Amino acid sequence: MKTIRILITGIAGFLILAGVSLAEGQTDENKAQLNTLFRDLAAAESEVAADQTIQEIWQVWIGGSENDISRVMMDHGLTLMQKGNYKGAERVFTQLIRREPDYMEAWNKRATVRYMMSNLSGSEEDIAEVLLREPRHFGALSGLAMIYLQRGDAMEALQLYRHILTINPFSPDALRLIPEIELQLRGDPA
Repeated sequence: MKTIRILITGIAGFLILAGVSLAEGQTDENKAQLNTLFRDLAAAESEVAADQTIQEIWQVWIGGSENDISRVMMDHGLTLMQKGNYKGAERVFTQLIRREPDYMEAWNKRATVRYMMSNLSGSEEDIAEVLLREPRHFGALSGLAMIYLQRGDAMEALQLYRHILTINPFSPDALRLIPEIELQLRGDPA
């Protein structure tokens, strides 16, 4: 477990600092679009502007497959998630990953349903796959921070939330949780 955590944190940190994006399975057009969107997000001057850019990023990620069947499977998995059928959604996303292993958002959605089913180790492993493909994936980073918090690793969660703010300066989770975690680490009652 600690090895996965070190691997995820190290790879994501290195790739982000080096300005590398390994968005495998994405077209050059999608990569260029994402680079522009991430620049816009980091420079957003309002929450409204940031939210609009975030929606565009999610559209690129979810639509990241060129394959019609994969897109239908993604939609089906998302519908199952929304209905609270996490086991069914996990099965669909697992099939989608087998079918198209570079479809980053399939890994991310499976990480989410695994988290919802309290499978923190499985979720963390899937997050590692997401971050290998897109180290700026603020959703995966936030999920990883939530896992760290659940495991009592407040310092690592704090570092991730601070990093998320460099990607999305209006991240509601980071803005809300950073002060709480800092109070906790100082020993002040929350």
